[in-house]
Amino acid sequence: MRLRVWTGLVLGVAVVFATAAAANAAVPPPLGDDGSYHVVRSWNTTQSEPTGFLVPSTILATTAGEIYGIANYSSGSSQAIIRDSDTGSRLASWYNPDTSPTGLALDAAENPHVLERNNMTGLWQVTTYDPVGVTLNTAVLTGSEDISLAGLALAEDGTIYTINAGASPNEIASYSSDGTARPATPLPGLQISYAAFNLNLAADGRLHFSAYSLADGNSVLVGVGTDGGGLAVTALPNAAQTTLGPNDRLFTVQYDGTIVISDTSGAVLDTIPPTAFAPSQISPIGITAATDGGTIFVSGYAYNPVTGESTPGITALQPLRSPDIAGTAFTALSCEAFSDVVIATGTPPPSFYEIISGVLPPGITLNGDTGEIAGVPTIDGDFGFTIQAFNGVAPTPDTTTRDTADYTIRVSLKTFATSAPIISGTPSEGSELTVDVAPWVPVPTEIDYLWLRDGQPIDGATSSTYTLVAADVGRDISVTVSGTADCYSPATATSAALTIPTPAPSPPPAPGPSDPGAPPHGGLAGTGGDTSGLPPLLISAAMMMTIGAALILVSRARRRLR
Repeated sequence: MRLRVWTGLVLGVAVVFATAAAANAAVPPPLGDDGSYHVVRSWNTTQSEPTGFLVPSTILATTAGEIYGIANYSSGSSQAIIRDSDTGSRLASWYNPDTSPTGLALDAAENPHVLERNNMTGLWQVTTYDPVGVTLNTAVLTGSEDISLAGLALAEDGTIYTINAGASPNEIASYSSDGTARPATPLPGLQISYAAFNLNLAADGRLHFSAYSLADGNSVLVGVGTDGGGLAVTALPNAAQTTLGPNDRLFTVQYDGTIVISDTSGAVLDTIPPTAFAPSQISPIGITAATDGGTIFVSGYAYNPVTGESTPGITALQPLRSPDIAGTAFTALSCEAFSDVVIATGTPPPSFYEIISGVLPPGITLNGDTGEIAGVPTIDGDFGFTIQAFNGVAPTPDTTTRDTADYTIRVSLKTFATSAPIISGTPSEGSELTVDVAPWVPVPTEIDYLWLRDGQPIDGATSSTYTLVAADVGRDISVTVSGTADCYSPATATSAALTIPTPAPSPPPAPGPSDPGAPPHGGLAGTGGDTSGLPPLLISAAMMMTIGAALILVSRARRRLR
């Protein structure tokens, strides 16, 4: 069975979110409620080269997705500085055998600054490194031979802040960027934990850290001005370390693995129970938060109750987020391959998708594992359906995202690329006309013809040829070609009209000779009659009748004169 895996190694214990292949896809098992934190990955931080290292006590995340770490108390690892990706790859590691680091800060360029004690001179110094350990600058802190410093914070003007844990009471020690000492500020009634201390300078210009109250020995969250003014103390039991995160939120990890998120006034914003590290049990040391605002990293030892092993390293937690899915409208062509994917987010990413109402176009399926909608649609039309995404996270009444969305796929028939047909032949009655069809793309599986007279169909004229009849004379003749094919919308194309001319009338007979007294070819004189070809007897009779008629006319004329 193929698995899609979203996994984190909880310091040796795999946390697996898996779905089977499409044929065996299933709803993932429950992980928790929306907003609750869960382990997403972790890694072992031990190394033997270039020097021994176990687990960092102070860790800081960069905007580039990297984590710097130092260890200021564990034997065999106090000299190393590590740089890991936030997925666990070791990017760089270096150490100065003559120094021991006890504080870590990042400047505006996110170069690491390390508070170190020079074991040769006994003086404290702040060394600036590049991302691979090349020394960029060293500021030796004047007058620091006989004090114990822990924690490091940098102001925008380069001022260095740290805590003198050896003074009683503890005090804020400050230095200019070149290491020149400034007056110390006491912290009455407070004692920091030297072993895993982190100092933070927030946007409000105040220092924030966790410490112990000398009054009752309980841990507290401290906020104080760099000059010691405005000291504010908030009870926070069992605090192991506090680190400033995005949006000036303070992340405090307690010794039992509880994480408390608060603002700079000490007001609690959220609490993450130690069960978030399940199935492991965490013994935390340090904490930091990624700039994405969601991922929290905790350094320490994780105990696996199954194997009985305790492993040093860093564990990443993220808030579980129920799926957020947005519907959309897809378009597809009939008989053409179609592929698109459902867009859904969540932590972990959705691993199962299901249609809960409506239908897909025939020929298209939904991959339940990947959310891919693919196939070759066979029927055109509009199809609507609703998809639900699953990742094992249950929405709560406060959840604002939606795990269902409506989708549509409009499947359209494809269209021909057509060209107009051309009529050839003699435009006269009785002639045969032929239609020539230029190639269509694609070639239709069926072609129909219809001849038109002045734009109106001619009964029975449905072939590729047409013989002109008398009714076509003086009319415009054209032809329409229709083509069809599977998966294509029927198309038509009509030719240009061909006018059938009316024939010219026959010419009149030629006129006779102009001299009536000259009988042409033996004709009768003065009559214009043509006697050619008549028998002689008929000619003589005709002449006598003509003479007789003339005598009668003369006789009548004489009577009138009398």
